[in-house]
Amino acid sequence: MTNKQIGENSKYPQEVITWKLGEVVPEWISDRAKVTALEATTNNVQIDLRNTNTGGYEIIDADGINTLVKSNGKEDIICREALHKTSKIFSLSPIQFKLIYGKRNI
Repeated sequence: MTNKQIGENSKYPQEVITWKLGEVVPEWISDRAKVTALEATTNNVQIDLRNTNTGGYEIIDADGINTLVKSNGKEDIICREALHKTSKIFSLSPIQFKLIYGKRNI
């Protein structure tokens, strides 16, 4: 499920869409990540994830070599600016996310 959030911090986009590990992979991630499988019954894609030694994971770019986004923990929230489909994808811890975007939920 993709959610929209609004926040007020000049270092981050004002409005983002989000995704968490374990949810259905949204198109804005699968378009830029290495897809490893497509589940025929649900049309859900599986993307290439690599565990890190810090307890997080990396989502691998479509080229299969570079990292698209690095997470520091399994509970981190993956974000992308809502208005620009080609904008940078980034990761925030739940605490960071709450501090920046916790005021309003669209």
